[in-house]
Amino acid sequence: MSDKQASLRYFTPLKEVNSCGQGTLAAASVAFKCGLNQTADWVELQTTNGLIRCYQQSNEQGDYYAFAAKQPTRLLLHLDEERLLALSPDWQKLREVQQQHNVTALFAFSWLPSHKAHVKDRMFSPQMGINEDPVNGNSVIAFSRVLIHLCQSGGQSLPDEIYAYQGFSFDRRGTVRVTLSTHKMPENSVRLAGQVVQLYQFHMELK
Repeated sequence: MSDKQASLRYFTPLKEVNSCGQGTLAAASVAFKCGLNQTADWVELQTTNGLIRCYQQSNEQGDYYAFAAKQPTRLLLHLDEERLLALSPDWQKLREVQQQHNVTALFAFSWLPSHKAHVKDRMFSPQMGINEDPVNGNSVIAFSRVLIHLCQSGGQSLPDEIYAYQGFSFDRRGTVRVTLSTHKMPENSVRLAGQVVQLYQFHMELK
């Protein structure tokens, strides 16, 4: 650990994974609170997926954190809303498909070109030990890249923001808002940002 760098690893109930958007934002919040940023507006987190630079910024709602996220490897499934709501995967078979094709998750979404700023989605990742993640940012990253490609290839304007509605199958509803921009971003990446709410705090000793 240096003045502006800390190491970060991600674990699910089943295995260690090399990326987690929510975990990265939470770790950035802790790093700033611990003073790792010194006087700069960023901290660097060393992960198994490489070095991630996270920025602290502010708006009318308070502080939030942002970083450039690489596009994860995912299967995307486009369904109408009724089929999306009724989807009930066979977890063992889905795990085998993910292992066979070396993908981290299946992202199922319902979206209409006439309402391109709004999407309903579900994310399944039994290979990582998470059958379904109720609210997450990584699936919206995947959809954002697809939407940018569709708009650019079809000569359509890109919406300023996407609203992704999630968690409805758990009755744990949440909305992820994504701001889209194709400027000043590393290739094959999008900017993921969010606010962090601390629910509890504890210390753990590892031996």
